Amino acid sequence: MGRKDGWEDQTRLGSTCFWLAGLALLLGACAGTASADGTIPERLTIYSPAPPKVILYEYNQQLADALDSCPGVPTAAISAVALPDSINEIGEVTATQKSGELPIITPLHLRSAIAGAGPEWHSFVRPNPDLKFLSSLYDVGVGIYAFSPDVRTPQDLIGKRIAAEPRPGAVRLYTELLLRDGWGILDQVELVHVGPAELPDAIAEGRVDAVSWNLLLRSPQGYRPWFPSLAVNQPGGWIPVGQDAVNRINIANDLSVGRVRVSTYDLGESGVVGLDDPVALLSFKQGLAGWESTDDALVTAVLTCIEQHGRLVAGLPDDAASMANWDGLRADEVHPAALRFYSAHMVEIGGAAHD
Repeated sequence: MGRKDGWEDQTRLGSTCFWLAGLALLLGACAGTASADGTIPERLTIYSPAPPKVILYEYNQQLADALDSCPGVPTAAISAVALPDSINEIGEVTATQKSGELPIITPLHLRSAIAGAGPEWHSFVRPNPDLKFLSSLYDVGVGIYAFSPDVRTPQDLIGKRIAAEPRPGAVRLYTELLLRDGWGILDQVELVHVGPAELPDAIAEGRVDAVSWNLLLRSPQGYRPWFPSLAVNQPGGWIPVGQDAVNRINIANDLSVGRVRVSTYDLGESGVVGLDDPVALLSFKQGLAGWESTDDALVTAVLTCIEQHGRLVAGLPDDAASMANWDGLRADEVHPAALRFYSAHMVEIGGAAHD
C-alpha cells in the first residue's frame, strides 16, 4: 500500500475512507447500547504528552490528520499537555464533556491513572475508573546509552553519571524504575540533569558517562534516535534490558511495561548509516485512550480510521493486531466498543505484547 514514512508529509486517503466510515457507524449502531447520552461531540481533542517541535508530537499530529480525513469522525485538534496533567485536567469535567477528550497514554500511565496512583512527583490526583484503552499507536524505546565500550552491563554503571530528564517527566520515571526496581542500582549512580542543548558539551567535557533520554522512534529503516549523533558518533552502546528486570519493575509497581527490540541508525547524506545489532530496551509505547462516556459509534469510527491509515503513516500501527498490542492489557481496561472492534477482527485482548 506504499511506504510508511515519518519524515515526509503523509498521504491522505479519499473515497476508500467513506465506505469504511459507513461500516464503522453501522457496527457502532448494531453493537449495543451507546455510551453516556449517545451523542458524538462536535470536535475531538487529542492530548499529546510531547510538546511541539518534537518528533513524538509530529506522530501525534499524524493521528489528528488521519482522523480529520475520515467521515464520521469529528474535527480533531492536538493539545500538548504532559502526563499525568492531561488526565488530571480531563478528570475535572463531567462525563459528557470529556467524551471527546482523548489522552495519549503509556504503559506507565493506563493502570496508574485508573487507580489514581503514582509517585508524589508524577501522580494522578484521583482515580479514573472510567478511563478506557482504545488503540496502541507507536512504540518508543527507552534505555541507557553508555559512552564507553567498557560499560556493557547494569553493574558497569555503578559509580557513573547518567544524564537524565529532571522530575516530573515520564522519561525520568522510566529511568528511576529501571535503575531502582529493574537493576537495583539507583542509589549507586548519579543522575545529572542535563538538557538536550547542553548534552554535547557535557559529553565532550566528560561531565556525564551515559544518557537515559535518547528515545528511539520507529521508522521504516529501524529505530531512529532522538539525538542521532549519540548512536553513531560516540563509542559505547545501549545497556540491554532483560526480561527479568522488566518483571521486577512490573511486580514492584503494578505496571504492564514490556520490552521493544530495536536497531538504531542515523540518516546521513547518503542514506542510512550506523545500523547496529538489535538490542532490547524498555517499551515506552504510546496509545490512545478514551472514556466510558465516549460514544460507541465514535470509538468504532476512530479505530476503523486508524486501521485504514496505519500502513501509510509511520505514527500509526499497521493493522488491528498491532492496534491491540499492549503488554498485560486486560479486557476490563478496554472500551466496550473497542473490544467488539478487536473481536470482529479476530484479535484477542490480553497476554504479552509482541516485540
